[in-house]
Amino acid sequence: RRNMKNKNKKLAEEWFKKATDDYKSAKVVLEEGGYYGTTCFLSQQIAEKYLKGFLVFCGEKVLKIHDLIKLLNECKRVDRGFEELEEECVLLNDYYIETRYPLDTPVNYSKREAKSALEAVDKIIKFISEKV
Repeated sequence: RRNMKNKNKKLAEEWFKKATDDYKSAKVVLEEGGYYGTTCFLSQQIAEKYLKGFLVFCGEKVLKIHDLIKLLNECKRVDRGFEELEEECVLLNDYYIETRYPLDTPVNYSKREAKSALEAVDKIIKFISEKV
């Protein structure tokens, strides 16, 4: 039992480490300039990895999905407190598709949007870090 818990913790830490690498890149684009959509996309990825890391930590099966709302609902089944992250997940959820694929009308992301995406992810990181 203890061994399983350690294995879950180690795997969760791997999810969080990948998210941290994404965070560093997202911050560079925000501060140095570039395509702000990259920061928005990476913010979605960071949130996804943190939510999945939490589920792994709790011994839950991780769904191979990118939908933050569905992942958040999985987290809420384990801990109702995750309702607190609803707004952030809704904000970040669209960045998975919008930033990666051509749409009918191209989206030009502003520095403010990229900053908001990173702020949303900061809240998610802080919340989950306090849980694990």
